[in-house]
Amino acid sequence: MWRPKTWEDLNSAIGVIAEAPDLDFKAELTSNKEIAKDIAAMSIQGGVIAYGVAEDDQAVAKQITPVELHQTPEKLQQIVDSAISPSPIIDIQVITDPTDSAKGVLIISVPPSRLAPHYANTRFPARSGTTTRYLDEREIAAFYEQRRASFASVEETTILAGHMDPVDAPHGIRGIGMLRMVIAPFAPARHPRGVYLAEPLEEAVATATRSLDWLSHSQQSAALDFLDKGWAPRGSVGWHAGETTDNFETLRKVRTAAAACTHDLTMSFFTTLGLEGEDGQGLCAYEQIWVAEALAFLTLAGHFFTDVPGAAILRADVSMQGLEGSASWASSHGRAFSENQLKTQDTDYRERTQTNANEATKEPIAVARRLLDRLLISFVPQEADVFVRLRSTL
Repeated sequence: MWRPKTWEDLNSAIGVIAEAPDLDFKAELTSNKEIAKDIAAMSIQGGVIAYGVAEDDQAVAKQITPVELHQTPEKLQQIVDSAISPSPIIDIQVITDPTDSAKGVLIISVPPSRLAPHYANTRFPARSGTTTRYLDEREIAAFYEQRRASFASVEETTILAGHMDPVDAPHGIRGIGMLRMVIAPFAPARHPRGVYLAEPLEEAVATATRSLDWLSHSQQSAALDFLDKGWAPRGSVGWHAGETTDNFETLRKVRTAAAACTHDLTMSFFTTLGLEGEDGQGLCAYEQIWVAEALAFLTLAGHFFTDVPGAAILRADVSMQGLEGSASWASSHGRAFSENQLKTQDTDYRERTQTNANEATKEPIAVARRLLDRLLISFVPQEADVFVRLRSTL
């Protein structure tokens, strides 16, 4: 997400940065009603509103048009507190014009709100691409259900609830690691294309693949290759893609991956990896590969949910099985195993976090870290942090 901090950052955006669902340029401060509408609309998926940047006909930043700063941040906060219900959280950053300290650009950062939808000017506004529309009755009802569900305790919704294993999924085979992930709206949602989900799912796989092209070859996800083979109906419950097996000899040699998406838009992901070390003696956790697969699932789901009304906040659940007794790749490199190495002890690791489509697509590392850090720190040397090494390749 574009979030400038200096005047130089603003100048570098001219002619380069374009408006997006999470970015809105405003050449000037508009009316109180318009400000309330724009902030309320942005609170669903989250984003940035820049007051003092004009756009061209293609919605690309054209020039900086400084606005008056005197008491303006206070005015914006008052509008949020008095004209939007419930009041969303915002962050106001002032970037002062170096040639005129009385003027500058106001950057309003609006995080995705668990309280969405937000009421402004007698309606519920929402971003639609680079414009604003209003939610209909069905969407409003879905958001209210999401609000209720997102505040439920973990105990009320079991981690991995709704996960759909692929056909022939293995269970409890020693030496085979298995990752299961569920990414779903907190309340059942409906895709704009109804039950015809093959095309949007295929589009999400293709977009996710492009989004992760910065990963090195050794870190590339196998899951996206499996899921790029076409989505097919899985009875009347939804769609599925990919494949796996319960044959041990196949599992120990080949990474497998599969996914399912039910019509209520619960996305289930499953991948396996043989953990035998190169000498066939010890078990290696290959933690960097699990992280790559998690990034692929998160990014795919993020792109899929971007245009789904009522799916602003997502639950992301993960389970990892079969890793017990495995040493990290960082300490063994798949070859040198010893008794004094830290090894995984969890037989069924589980974790949950909340995220949103924007974060899953643009900052999947942050989401994956929340899901996997607690497991990784138990056996991966701190100086070999997988996520730090991933970021160093960006």
